[in-house]
Amino acid sequence: MCGVFGAISNKGDVSKLIVQGIAALSYRGYDSSGVCLLTDHLYIKKTLGPAQNLPTNLPFAPLGIGHSRWATHGACTLENAHPHTSGNLAIVHNGIIQNYAEIKSQLIALGYTFSSQTDSEVIAHLFSELLKENKPITALKKMQALLKGRYAFLAVTQNHPDKIFALSNDLSLAIGVSSDGVCISSDLLGLQHCHSFKKINNNPFELSIALPLDNLIPMPLQEKNALSTPQKDITLHEIHQQPQLINNLITEELLSLIKNIPHCSQIMLIACGSSYHCALVFKNWLLSIGIYAIVEVASELKTSPLPPLQQALVIAISQSGETADTLVAMKKALSLRPQHSVAITNSPTSALAELCDTVLYINCGPEIGVASTKAVTAQMLVLYSLYLHLAKQPITIPKALSKAAQDTLALAEIQQHAEKITHFSHILCLGKNKMLPIAKELALKLKELTYIHSEAIPAGELKHGPLALIDSSVLCIVLDDGSCSQTLTSLSEIQARNGPVLYISPKSGLKVPCVDGDLNIITINIACQLLSYYTAKALGRSIDMPRNLAKSVTVE
Repeated sequence: MCGVFGAISNKGDVSKLIVQGIAALSYRGYDSSGVCLLTDHLYIKKTLGPAQNLPTNLPFAPLGIGHSRWATHGACTLENAHPHTSGNLAIVHNGIIQNYAEIKSQLIALGYTFSSQTDSEVIAHLFSELLKENKPITALKKMQALLKGRYAFLAVTQNHPDKIFALSNDLSLAIGVSSDGVCISSDLLGLQHCHSFKKINNNPFELSIALPLDNLIPMPLQEKNALSTPQKDITLHEIHQQPQLINNLITEELLSLIKNIPHCSQIMLIACGSSYHCALVFKNWLLSIGIYAIVEVASELKTSPLPPLQQALVIAISQSGETADTLVAMKKALSLRPQHSVAITNSPTSALAELCDTVLYINCGPEIGVASTKAVTAQMLVLYSLYLHLAKQPITIPKALSKAAQDTLALAEIQQHAEKITHFSHILCLGKNKMLPIAKELALKLKELTYIHSEAIPAGELKHGPLALIDSSVLCIVLDDGSCSQTLTSLSEIQARNGPVLYISPKSGLKVPCVDGDLNIITINIACQLLSYYTAKALGRSIDMPRNLAKSVTVE
């Protein structure tokens, strides 16, 4: 989940470019940041927090590497921040080294001293040790045989001042080419200034300005569009992009791909977090036409037995396409040779996209805010289109949906309700049928953005235990699209016990503009996103970069 970035310039200084690169990757981790610039020595500078906290007066350097950290091993301290050094070399690392403790013990026996609690520092010392008797590429190959886990790292050494060395295992690195030189990054968003790129994985690599690069691909437009993303209020900006997104999402290319997906006798969906909630919505849509789908949390599925999948359509959903748990679970499912596999992702060049028979690209532009918003809407609309295909119905999105979304964004009452929510420490989010996944999504957004304890429960389950929690200190947010009368029964049960309620529906309470049919959930969910955002703002939270979280969860 960390961001790694390196650059070599053919024109001169890379110091500002390194900081810009890791700033673009900060959504992958922002506990600490650091750079190593190759001057006449290894110039190391680290800071707690995002790259913007680094000094602006960095020295001139033609080559360097940088890092944005999401802590896995060791607390958020300068000692644990990257880069890590060993003698005259430095490394930055993304991922986890599973056997680091064993390697660390061996290196300590050889006389190496460790100054951090990270698994990453073993990479620096191991590379230093292997370089004593091997050329860099040979040393990297030997490291590949020794290290276990999913990882990617960059290394620089004063012995080779014109090169960056790289090694990855099941975590791709991207090399970008621009008029100023070459860069290497854990994410295409770090390469927005480049005109073309190529990905490397599972191969030791030596990057230099003179290295000829083949098989380059033009930089995707969406990565270039990231340059227009604001530097603050990113989450609010992405929430407000959704009406336009709804208008532009369903393209002829997407329709063609969906129509070629076979009707299988089994359907399994694999996802995590917000993507998992989208999968649950899809399951409810399918139930309405008599199709039963299995929806699995990827982190659970990867360690659970699987049913036979030879007749199955297996769908994996991941905004980044790099979610570690989803990739591991999908590889496990694919080993059983399902009839067809589908990736629903915002990155057509991602690892998940490379695994699957069909890639349904949600095309919502870069989503930088850690809490997913516009990608949730895009994923649900792509899944809705797939549902219509499996139902053998015409694939259309109501034209009124975009206008309803725009009207939802204009609801002044949302901010008023958000102010009231700040007085509660516990929130129950209730929904029934396809509103239950939206209740789960609301509870997740409240956790992510406001840090308020929030829990989603089926509306009908209230009387089977959770009703004991109801008193004046617990807020119940009830979501109702009008499709099930039992939701109103649950509402009455809460009110009879003087429990505070926020009722969100098309007809009463916080009235959300809706459309006919199955897509009322879109505008209700947008209202919930705004509710979470304004509650977090009233509480003074770090909304775009919530504590302890990162956007792209590339570690298991």
